[in-house]
Amino acid sequence: MKPEANAQQVLAVTRSKAKMYEFDVPLEAHIALPQRPELLFSLAVGLLGDAAASIAAGEAVAGREQTTHQSLVFAATYFEAYNESRLDGDVKVDFSILGAAAYYLADSPGSAVVVARWAEPPPATLGSGLALLSYHLLLSNYGPISPTAYQAYPDRILSAMASYLSGAGSEDDAVTLALTVREEAYRSGDGRELLYADVVTAIVRKKITNSARAILPEASGLAPEVWQPALERAAFPRELWPSQQRICTAGVLRGTSAIIQMPTSAGKTRATELILRSAFLSDRASLAVIVCPFRSLCHDIRGDMARAFSGENVVLNEATDSFQQDLTVEALWEQRTILIVTPEKLLYLLRTTPELAQHIGLVIYDEGHQFDSGARGVTYELLLTSLKLSLLENTQIVLISAVIANARNIAGWLIDDEDAVVDGAGLLPTARRVAFASWLAQLGRLEYVSPLDPDDTEFFVPRVINRVLLQKLKPRAKDEYFPRAEDGNSIGLYLGLKLVSKGSVAVFCGRKDTAVKICANAVEVFQRSDAFSRPVEQADPEEVQKLASLFSRQIGETASTTKAAELGIFPHHASVPSGLRLSVEFAMKTNRINFVVCTSTLAQGVNLPIRYLIVTGVYQGGERMLVRDFHNLIGRAGRAGMHTEGSIIFADTKVFDKKRQRRERWRWRTAKQLLNPANSEPSSSSISAIFGPFEFGDPVRRVRINVEVLHTLVFDDDTAVENTVNQMIANTLGVPAKQFRQFLRERVQIVHGIVSFLLAHLDFAEDGLAERAVNLAKNTLAHYLADEGQRAQFETVFQRIAERILAGAATEDSRATLRRSPLAPTTVNSIKAWLEASRGALTQAFEAGTLLASMSPVVLQYNRSNSITSVSDQTVMPLIIQQWVTGATFATIFQFLVERNIRIGGNNRRPTVEDAVAICESGLGYEGAMILATIADLAEGDDGELPGALALLQQQLKCGLPSRAALGFFEAGFADRVVAQTLAEAFPDVVDRQSARIAVRGSAAQTREVLDQFPSYFSSVLDELLT
Repeated sequence: MKPEANAQQVLAVTRSKAKMYEFDVPLEAHIALPQRPELLFSLAVGLLGDAAASIAAGEAVAGREQTTHQSLVFAATYFEAYNESRLDGDVKVDFSILGAAAYYLADSPGSAVVVARWAEPPPATLGSGLALLSYHLLLSNYGPISPTAYQAYPDRILSAMASYLSGAGSEDDAVTLALTVREEAYRSGDGRELLYADVVTAIVRKKITNSARAILPEASGLAPEVWQPALERAAFPRELWPSQQRICTAGVLRGTSAIIQMPTSAGKTRATELILRSAFLSDRASLAVIVCPFRSLCHDIRGDMARAFSGENVVLNEATDSFQQDLTVEALWEQRTILIVTPEKLLYLLRTTPELAQHIGLVIYDEGHQFDSGARGVTYELLLTSLKLSLLENTQIVLISAVIANARNIAGWLIDDEDAVVDGAGLLPTARRVAFASWLAQLGRLEYVSPLDPDDTEFFVPRVINRVLLQKLKPRAKDEYFPRAEDGNSIGLYLGLKLVSKGSVAVFCGRKDTAVKICANAVEVFQRSDAFSRPVEQADPEEVQKLASLFSRQIGETASTTKAAELGIFPHHASVPSGLRLSVEFAMKTNRINFVVCTSTLAQGVNLPIRYLIVTGVYQGGERMLVRDFHNLIGRAGRAGMHTEGSIIFADTKVFDKKRQRRERWRWRTAKQLLNPANSEPSSSSISAIFGPFEFGDPVRRVRINVEVLHTLVFDDDTAVENTVNQMIANTLGVPAKQFRQFLRERVQIVHGIVSFLLAHLDFAEDGLAERAVNLAKNTLAHYLADEGQRAQFETVFQRIAERILAGAATEDSRATLRRSPLAPTTVNSIKAWLEASRGALTQAFEAGTLLASMSPVVLQYNRSNSITSVSDQTVMPLIIQQWVTGATFATIFQFLVERNIRIGGNNRRPTVEDAVAICESGLGYEGAMILATIADLAEGDDGELPGALALLQQQLKCGLPSRAALGFFEAGFADRVVAQTLAEAFPDVVDRQSARIAVRGSAAQTREVLDQFPSYFSSVLDELLT
């Protein structure tokens, strides 16, 4: 029995009716149903009944044709959609339980829990109490239920299941009891009773099959009693999801290295915990490292692991700053430790403490497809190559990604086994529904399409978009309406406001300035219209107030994003101050807020429970986002365990409405390309970009650079770039100098990455340098993926760069200096010469209290951050540095830019508060801190107090904080400048991260009182420190 085409059409009709209620379409405007949804009653019940009977009977019907998972999902979707269509309330309780059961038996436990959680508890008489027993089993609620026709049997089944799952009872106890109930139902029950008896027995068998108790000992090779303490933990998973079971089957818990393809929301956090636990319990590792390409993701994983290992003898250490000074590396391998790091930080640790690699027993690379994401991709690829060469042979390597198209290639390179892939095919924890906004009549609608074939329209929802007349700003002004036709940003905001009462919303924009404009537009809409409910009404008002207050203190009370925050609408992009971004993520994750306007930062692995993802644009900086990034993004919609489906809505009506117009249909083609996962780009190598041509003009022209001379960029970077640009402009008509200069600088970054890699792994003192350099080249992903011709070129590049290093840094001391710094060799040598000439003056400046003023010129001289070089008047930068380090708010620094009539960039635009954030956090807090860290490192062996003063100044520049106490709290986890300074005022005796932790642990009540004024994220940090 399976659903045929006509059944699928009836299901689409049922879903359409449900969506009309979901989108609050007036009842009188509901479209007439061409077919009766009741026609599927017997089919859906039959599909579930056949599957449940087959599973319940066990081996007795092993040869019987079993209902497919797709058919069970069909039945579950129908039961859920029929309830939501409000066609017959009499079946609501039955259909809720049956829908949840169908999801569960179809291996969608997250959706099963969602449906069961929202269901009304069935009466004890329904199915003679077996419906209520099913309900409790689906919710994993093993407490006793009221008396039923089956007397004590339901309670005994629940008790036996609880005992078995916690590691005490036998699986035969629960199964025998369930089979007894089933036999009695078959002997004397009615049809409903028989169905529920099969469902109960099938769920019991499925729970035992999926149980951690049954799977983990065999999967890990460890005795059951070794896992018993974990099974007794309340938060430990009693059952494993399908993705986690695949990891177990692949031998990952026994120490097998693997590339894991795991869809977003498939249970990656739990899988990571299981991999870590098995490594610790088997004594294969005492130090496990999790590498995440983004700091926000590091914070997210740290929080998850802190909760997972709370109260256990496992130390968590998060290190996301490349120059964090108070991390004691030797302590990492003295006890079981989970180190969560960015690639930049781990490379820094390996440069300064090479022996660290020998102590790592397990390394997990999260978001492991980031090999070709610009400069960060170079760092990530060379980190993996470094560890590939340095780790002990028995170290377990696990790379996890939701969107890695060429997993076999990556496995062949990283693990030397192309078959070491745990495939995530078929694992879709929740359904993805795709709709396009269409507005060809007075009222707009949503066209729902098949996600795999957007040309196949499944159904539409009418009257979704209805423009609102805005109040006039001036009496004689023209009428203005919201949303504006053919304006994807305006329509996206409108849809978000319309849907936020139904579930959490993320409005996605390709650019951060677009996100800012949408927030400003939201503020204007609420000022000029009362047609919409404020999202704060669907959120935690106290949390919204605290977030809005922190926005006000950071970026100013008049900023549009602050006013949007007061409404319950929050921005999430790279120029939102880091502390606020963490606070927004936590509040969204814990369902305290429900509306974000975001950029691609949302696709960077942070787990947020989004029901509606509204896409306003898919272009970033003029380039279409990658298919794999788009699928990583839409994977955020429909969080397993929180929703049964996620909706992806394209808000720009031109995409759908103009898909048949020859000059406009490119948008439709783009959307189709993005929606097809088969178009996902393979993970390539950022280093390979050195062979790529420079493309310009229309029609496109290509200019190739001579890779044979790339080694000249090692020590002559700026000079070489400028000379090559000038030569290219002279020899090639029409070459745009600005773009070509950027093209070459990107190649310079790649060359410098190779330099750092070679310095870390080459012995320059012995003969055979060229051969050793070639051998290192052969270990890179770039070499593995290249054709024979490119491999030879690549080997030549490595060889000549190595020879150039030896010529330019002839002594081991000079190479050691370069090895410790992430800066370009030319910059390091220049800074070293400057320091040698300036030591006396710097000592005097330190004694006079003017060290910062003396250091500012060199920090700016070597700073290549675009956020700083784009400032029109560079004479203001030392003053901004002073303000930043003394703790001035972004609002204050922005006001200073305005007062000095500063312009930003080549288009000479006026500054925004987001520019102030970028200047301080990116330009000074990252790029500037790298320069100061190098200076502090070069001065480390000097006598006197100057080295310590430089190290402190580097920390201050990194964080923008004035005191040791504030720095201590910031690095202890209270990573917001306002919060850290407030805590420092309460605990002025704190001097570093460790003393900050001691202070809050010793004065928990006082700390909690201080933090009560701030968003709940910071209280969660306190809770973590206290445990």
